Formats: sequence, C-alpha cells, structure tokens
Amino acid sequence: MEIDVQTRKVTPSLRHYHEQARHLARIVSPFMRPADALIHGKYFSFEDESDGESDSDESDLDKLSSSGHSDEEQSYTRAERQELKYQYNALLETIPDLKTDIKLLDEDGLTTLGDYLNSRLKAARGTDGGLIRDEVVRYLYYGGLETFRDAPDGLDKFRRGWYNEYTARMLCPQNQLARFDANREKFCEMILNGPEDDDEGILSGGNFPSLLYDQELADPGDKLKGLLRSPYFLALFKSLWTGPKSVTVIGGRKDKTSGKPPIAWKYGMTQVTPRSLAYTAVQVRYELTHLMNFATTDVGGYDGFELFEEIVGLFEDPHFQWCKDTLAWWNKEVFGNTERAYRNRRKTSRKPTVAEQLRAERRRAKKARKAAQPEL
Repeated sequence: MEIDVQTRKVTPSLRHYHEQARHLARIVSPFMRPADALIHGKYFSFEDESDGESDSDESDLDKLSSSGHSDEEQSYTRAERQELKYQYNALLETIPDLKTDIKLLDEDGLTTLGDYLNSRLKAARGTDGGLIRDEVVRYLYYGGLETFRDAPDGLDKFRRGWYNEYTARMLCPQNQLARFDANREKFCEMILNGPEDDDEGILSGGNFPSLLYDQELADPGDKLKGLLRSPYFLALFKSLWTGPKSVTVIGGRKDKTSGKPPIAWKYGMTQVTPRSLAYTAVQVRYELTHLMNFATTDVGGYDGFELFEEIVGLFEDPHFQWCKDTLAWWNKEVFGNTERAYRNRRKTSRKPTVAEQLRAERRRAKKARKAAQPEL
C-alpha cells in the first residue's frame, strides 16, 4: 500500500479504489480528508448524532475514551462531526469493497489508505481544473453584459483575477457589483491590498460571487433571485460534467458519444446535486483567479471551503421551494435530453401516441384470442 501511494501504477487490488477515489472530490468535497473520515468513522460512533437537542456528545465521547480518541474528538464541533459522518458514509457508498476492507485495517492502515485516496482526489481536482481552464475565459460572453462580448478569447492565468476587468467582475460579490462598476480600479485595489474596517469579510463565502447569478434575473431586493441560474456557470458546469459539445445543446446531450466519456457518463451521473454545484463553483472561481496552484484561500480573505459550505447549505431544507425549483432547473438544463429522462417523460408526461395505442390494441386482441382457444 505504501508503494502504491508514491507511484502512478495501480495494482489490481487498488484498481476499484483508484477509479472511485477520483470521484470523491466531485461528489463529496474537494477539501475532504479521507483519513480523518475513515478513522472517525471506524472509531467514533455516529449513530447517536442527531439534529435535535440531546446529551449524545457526552455519551459518544465516553465511548471514545477507551480507544484513545476522545481528546481528539472534542476538538470537532457538532457540524464538523456531521460532515465527517457524511463523508464516511459516502466513502463506503462510493468505493467498492471498503465496507469489508475497513474491518481489516488498524489506524495506521486507515491512514495509509486515506493518504492514497487523498492523492487520487487531488489528482482529479487538478484534472478537472485543467478541463475548464481555458473555458472560464472563453465563455465570458455568457456573462450577461454587452461589454462581455468584447472579452478576450484567452488570458494567461497570472493575468486573471483582480488584475483583469472581466475576471474581476465575475469574482466580485453580487451585492457589491454597483460599487465595482462605479469604480472598478479602486475596488480591485482595495481587494488586493486587503479589505479593512467595514470591508473586512467582503469576500466571505456567503457573499456569493456574481458568476453564480443570472444578471437578468438578479434583484437586490430578493437575494435568491437569479442565484445559481447563471448562463455562464451553466455553460461551465455542462462543459466539465457532460463535455464541451453539450454546452450549446438545450437540455444537454442525449447520450454519450465516441471518444473519452465525460465525467457524468463515466460515473453514471444522471442528476445534479448541491455538492456537484458547490464543487464546480469552487473550481470555476479558482480558474478565474491569478493563482497558479490550487489553494483554499485567495487575496481579500476569500476561503474556498466557506464558499463550498455555503452553497451546500443553501439546500439544507430539500422541501424549500427554491431548492426544489433550482435543482429541477439544473436537471432539465443538464440532463433533460438523456435517454432515461426521455423514457420517464414518455411514460409520465404525455398521452400515448397513435402507434402506442395501436400496439396496445393488438396486444389486447392477441390476449383475447389466446384466452378463447380451447385447451387441448
């Protein structure tokens, strides 16, 4: 196992781990630490965790005292433990055989496995960033402003971010656009020098960047209006998950085509999830910056982990109408033309065609003839 972590060669025993581990950043979190999730999943009982008021914290920590993990566990908040629980269950669900293998590993083995999974996770994150590195500039004309039609087709990475008017506007929080447009140079200088006083926290994750908004729908009086409906963000999401050729296809591509399959087809993805949206947002924002290496933080106090958490948190209540409408919109835009979606629509959303009615009549007639035949 130690050798596998250090090399690119995949042994037969790790082949399933190799492929599925690359998907973890996309469907779980680009910032997850698999070793932590594995160790806490095995040694810390998640069964008593609940959203309601309880004394489960004390009882769970008592359980840990005998294993030597109680002191470490006390450093985690309830929200962090809930996230570890989610990540642990996602690992078991995503990676074949892990439910069996984890029983055979001690803490050192879990750490080694976690290091390996983390190396694959980072590799996939880097690969995915490369897939949209040019597109984040090339698709700027989807930005919703007439001036964006003059945006360059290409831009060196180190010239992006707050050093370029187009990328800077995409990074700018939606609630600061009026200020940005009034004096772009002054605003960018403030960000690059470090926001102070009332501007401190201006780039916190909860101040969603304008790249996530449909500028024609956005309304200062309704902060949810237009959020996660950006044509620009949609184009990049489709490019990453279903391939560049699907970007201009209304409803997305119908099925896989020849050549290397895009991520969604390779992993059988048929629905957009809050975490896939959050992952893509983090990737797009990073590729818009001047940073040459992936980092959690950026100038101005930005923290990618915060942005990821805040987007996922938008969907905390799945029954909230905005959540249902937003995910339905995304699924229609990205997977509306897939064969499975087409079959479901054909079964549930329209009346039978003439041909289908004729086939049904022939089946009924055939069944009646068989029933009328005397038994021999």
